[in-house]
Amino acid sequence: MGVILRKPRFLLTGVRAEGGTVTEVDGYIFHAFTSSGTLLIAVAQAEIDLLVVGGGGGAGFGGGAGGGGVIVDSFLPPLGEIPVVVGSGGTGMNNGENSSFGDIVASGGGHGASAKDNIAGSSGGCGGGGVKYVPVDGGTFYNKGAGAGTDGQGSPGGNPYYYTSTKAFGTGGGGGGAGGAGDGNSKSTYYKAGNGGPGILWYGNGLYYGGGGGGGVCYGNGGTTDPGIPGSGGVGGGGSGRRSYRCGYNGTNGRGGGAGGGLGDSGYFSGTAMYSKGGSGVVILRYKAN
Repeated sequence: MGVILRKPRFLLTGVRAEGGTVTEVDGYIFHAFTSSGTLLIAVAQAEIDLLVVGGGGGAGFGGGAGGGGVIVDSFLPPLGEIPVVVGSGGTGMNNGENSSFGDIVASGGGHGASAKDNIAGSSGGCGGGGVKYVPVDGGTFYNKGAGAGTDGQGSPGGNPYYYTSTKAFGTGGGGGGAGGAGDGNSKSTYYKAGNGGPGILWYGNGLYYGGGGGGGVCYGNGGTTDPGIPGSGGVGGGGSGRRSYRCGYNGTNGRGGGAGGGLGDSGYFSGTAMYSKGGSGVVILRYKAN
């Protein structure tokens, strides 16, 4: 009697995986990592949709920080364990940390330019904004440029276009976002800091990621009566800038938002309160539920 071949009772299809915070929404399984860990792929018979977002950059005395770089991809995953790294947001004059899924790496956002630290905006996943500033004592004019973004991940920061010789006056450019560059300003709007660049919309959950931070502003008389207008944070977690003697707002954690810049007169240079923090990154993948 010959051998009878039978079909298996259960045919493994789709994707089977473990790791991160697991949810099911509208027929898709999501694995979200807000801290570093490992994804275990047991079955890989279908593609996954992947989002990797680096940490947003930090900001100080001037320009808004760049949002974390954003990578969106779809592919058939390999079997086995895949290391996942989630980058923290940068503090002050530090870039955000990189995030990664295996060998796919999203760069951290660049820090904003700072007159206090006399340094330009940094390049990163998205670039930090520049700053132009005239101190209250009429001394050194600070003119620090913006940083570049990483190709395929983000955009450059903005450079303030115009400045006045008024003492204790300055503006910061907006940090770049994953979906567009940060703003500068113009001669007609020299009193307004640049807005952060927009983040990018991920089709997987309808949320924006990698928004740039808004620039800070100081308009002569300072304090609560300062008529200068700080830059708004970009959609996708970017922190807004603030006016005289205040640090900018932090970027949003889990979105890779860049920090907002602050600004004030040179007498405030000795303090540390002008520094703000970028938002942490995230790694999310999804696949169809069987």
